[in-house]
Amino acid sequence: MAVGQKRKANGLTFHQIADDMLKSILSMSVKARRIDIIFDVYKLFSVKNAERVRRSTSKLEFSTIVPNQIIRQWQLFLSNSKNKTMLINLLTDEWKKKNYSNLISGKSVNLTCGQVCHYFDGKEWKTEPELESNQEEADTRMIMHSYHASICGFQDIIIHTPDTDVFIIMLSFLKDHTANLYMKTGTKGKTRIIDIQAVKKSIENLKSDELETCNILEALPGLHAFTGCDTVSAFSNKSKIKALNIMLQSEIFFHLFQSLGTTGDLTEEIFSLVEQFVCAIYGYKDDIDVNLLRYKI
Repeated sequence: MAVGQKRKANGLTFHQIADDMLKSILSMSVKARRIDIIFDVYKLFSVKNAERVRRSTSKLEFSTIVPNQIIRQWQLFLSNSKNKTMLINLLTDEWKKKNYSNLISGKSVNLTCGQVCHYFDGKEWKTEPELESNQEEADTRMIMHSYHASICGFQDIIIHTPDTDVFIIMLSFLKDHTANLYMKTGTKGKTRIIDIQAVKKSIENLKSDELETCNILEALPGLHAFTGCDTVSAFSNKSKIKALNIMLQSEIFFHLFQSLGTTGDLTEEIFSLVEQFVCAIYGYKDDIDVNLLRYKI
């Protein structure tokens, strides 16, 4: 959907938008033998949808869309989850038509639509049972696809996304990949490719004596989510770098974020440690109660 967000599509038909988006995706992956196009699933009842509703200012909701229909307010259209679900269905139907076969010939393509994954083998479209998933977020589903590509023998995998959440997840699941993993990010004129293996080595060099035997990558998802991600607000004027440095100085905090999120239950012990960590972020390492800290400040 990030590809669609960048389009200047006002005045175009949905067929033209589909054509433009596919050509853009292909131009970004000229040398690739396999392309995976992965969309979010827009569920009505979810934490993520509550965040989308909060961000959205649009009341523009379509009851249906067709290929020859002209779109006048593209960005407003994309700010509605129901509209995006219809768009994904339309894009899938359009890209599976015969006139696009020549464009993508010589490549294998995996295309997600809802829980289903459609697969083009160079001749025809099929469904790919191994890549069916009920995951809502493209952020996590990308990793499943990259792992699938890895076990299928691909040596170099590039995930194209502007999202920091994906970067953290890639680092965490790097150990499961036999392939070289890269992340391509940035705007059209200022893109860069990040070597995830090189980042992993740099992070491992950050270990203090207290964390010599610890795998920092295992704690990064919990730390990142707690200090601000797609569905969690960040702490005012407190950077992730400061939070990371505090975690690196304490084995207790390391094990806290290693365990945070591994279960749906929040124990009293974890909650107390989280409060203590928040106090440390704000410079009060001896405090353990956030409410008392708020009173002090």
